[in-house]
Amino acid sequence: MGETAIWTPTTFEISIAEAGKTSKEDRFSHMQTVAGETWGVFGVHADSDETGTDWVVTHLPTGRMMVAAETRPAARRFCEEVAPLADWPNAKPGRIPQDARDAVLEAWHRARGAMFTSPPDLAPAVRSAQSTGVPS
Repeated sequence: MGETAIWTPTTFEISIAEAGKTSKEDRFSHMQTVAGETWGVFGVHADSDETGTDWVVTHLPTGRMMVAAETRPAARRFCEEVAPLADWPNAKPGRIPQDARDAVLEAWHRARGAMFTSPPDLAPAVRSAQSTGVPS
């Protein structure tokens, strides 16, 4: 993108996966408000636990996590790079066209030097707190 992204500090809703739920609708029906920053349809917030802090990228229309990075700049960079790759306002997790999915994964691989801690969530899945998966 040629223009500078303007990130706005705000609160937004994220979808929390609930273990034991069988349908996607039930599993991701619990919402939580977090403080972070937004740009377009992307939100970034800090998620800390005993292992450190991840910067989580959320798809705002669905509230679903897309990726986690070790730094806020890396999370922002991922959003800015993938923004033109899909119709994000209307995208549903796991239903992104294959060419856009491939491009998002390529963007993730290019940003690996930025220390991403989890790959883009392009298919419905419950993320475990210990997940540090790498796409194959």
